[in-house]
Amino acid sequence: MNSVLIWILVGLVLVILEFFLPGMVTVFFGLSAFVVAGLVWLGLVDSWMGMIGSWVLVSAVMILGLRRLLARFIAGDQETGSVDEDEDAYGQVVEVVSINDADGSSGRIRFRGADWDAESMNGSLREGGFARIVSRANLKWMVEPYQELEE
Repeated sequence: MNSVLIWILVGLVLVILEFFLPGMVTVFFGLSAFVVAGLVWLGLVDSWMGMIGSWVLVSAVMILGLRRLLARFIAGDQETGSVDEDEDAYGQVVEVVSINDADGSSGRIRFRGADWDAESMNGSLREGGFARIVSRANLKWMVEPYQELEE
């Protein structure tokens, strides 16, 4: 089989693979194979080592040089959201599972299906009652008593 035809087929397979393997990398490998096919056809490269070396070099140049440029024009789906889980927790109303001390200033709350240590910032907590998350200090949630749901 002719070397030019082999490189064209390899390039075609790699370009088609880009539709199944997103990331805009395999397309550059395929385009590099087309460039190598052109170099072989022009007689500039004739050994397999030269062909593979040319393919690696052209691929690297294309990926490093063109990928970022083309990514601006061909944007994928991107979703930006809050990455601070604590921020999403602030204001949540939680159940007070148990009280640790007599004055009700600390206890345990149930939040997202797990029990957590909690400390009341103002007022006392009541077992079976509710509290609102205000902040977090390491592994302890800082809460305040919540009255509306208790009735």
